[in-house]
Amino acid sequence: MEKNIGQTISRLLPWLIIAFGIILRLEEYFLNRSLWLDEAFVATNFIDRAFWGLLQSPLDYAHMVQTPPGFLLTTKLAISVFGNSDLILRLFPFVCGIASLILFLYMAKAWSCAWSKTCRSTACGMARTS
Repeated sequence: MEKNIGQTISRLLPWLIIAFGIILRLEEYFLNRSLWLDEAFVATNFIDRAFWGLLQSPLDYAHMVQTPPGFLLTTKLAISVFGNSDLILRLFPFVCGIASLILFLYMAKAWSCAWSKTCRSTACGMARTS
């Protein structure tokens, strides 16, 4: 019985931690705080430029902000589809943040599994030689 409870907890605990992280991100997202200065610099480019304009010439305030092209195009697409608001400007980073929580869980499982196999094989090899 205790073994089943331990297994259940070990399976559910990572997902509970991820759910807590998602709740924290949702709370921060829906607080809809005002834009930081660097976010405002990037936002002016989304409003003033077309898709190709974001990639062709240097952004306004480019000396202040470096922005990846994929982020520029994805956010411009979101603004074109859903309209211009602070929440839409932060939509892509919000989705990426939630996806990173889930991805980290799978990476941690894969890494810990590989690490435990390495430790076991090293320990077996050391036991055989001594």
